[in-house]
Amino acid sequence: MKKLLVCLTAACLLFASCTPVPDPENKNPASNTEKNNQTTGQQDENGDEESEVISDKLPEGFTLEGKDGATFFYSAKNKTITLSETEASEYTLSGNFEGQIVVKADDTVINLNNANLSNTDAPVIISDFKFEVSAKKDSTNTITTTGNINSENKIGAVTGEKRIKIGGGGTLDISCSVYHGVKSKKTVEVKGGGIFTISGTIEGSAINCDNFEVEADRTFTLNLKDSKNGVKADKNINILSGTFNLTNLKTGFKTDKFKDDGENHYINIEGATVDHSTITDTKFILTDTDPVTPQ
Repeated sequence: MKKLLVCLTAACLLFASCTPVPDPENKNPASNTEKNNQTTGQQDENGDEESEVISDKLPEGFTLEGKDGATFFYSAKNKTITLSETEASEYTLSGNFEGQIVVKADDTVINLNNANLSNTDAPVIISDFKFEVSAKKDSTNTITTTGNINSENKIGAVTGEKRIKIGGGGTLDISCSVYHGVKSKKTVEVKGGGIFTISGTIEGSAINCDNFEVEADRTFTLNLKDSKNGVKADKNINILSGTFNLTNLKTGFKTDKFKDDGENHYINIEGATVDHSTITDTKFILTDTDPVTPQ
């Protein structure tokens, strides 16, 4: 995100010029108040000044509130919201937003309260850091990436380089028609007591990750559907609670027995309820050497 330049106005001598000076303390919390017509002051390759507007004024009908002064920046031109670089920042989102949300710090929490977030051919939420998406109790929410299947762009509607947590007590539907529903290069953890539905494509997975985890005593319902795999983990799948409904999948849960590191990876499901009755004729659990056909 380009930093805004603040011009210091002072009395200038005749024929002298005032030079814009960056303000290192420009840390005002973002809000829904209008602050349009501020420019970056940067130049393009032709030497002309660019006029990209960085604005706190979010699209009409959409609200984003940062807890305890947590900040964000919105680029109307790029349709991008960039969240604070402060760890453990927390936000609540409501209403409709089309574009991308970029998480810039570990342990960021994004609470959804009747929010409908969407993007085209790109993730709705993306991060190089650990973060959580939580559906507020009694709320209904969607995260949707639209576009054509693209095996050269194996994204999810929610995409991260590190751990992603999905939780809360509300309803959340995550779907992506480009490849995966949720994609993490590390761990995906599901928690809470809400109703979550996640779908990818016939070439991808509802959830694609390194490890998939559910701790004991979780009461959520997770519907995995309309994908090649429900959960595809490069390493381990460990499920200790929750209710899982598997619909229109080729494989319910899949790991690679040996993936790069040569370790003996596993699938462990105990204490959970799994309805796989709709995926007869295909594999319920599959590792390289341990196919299991549902009975």
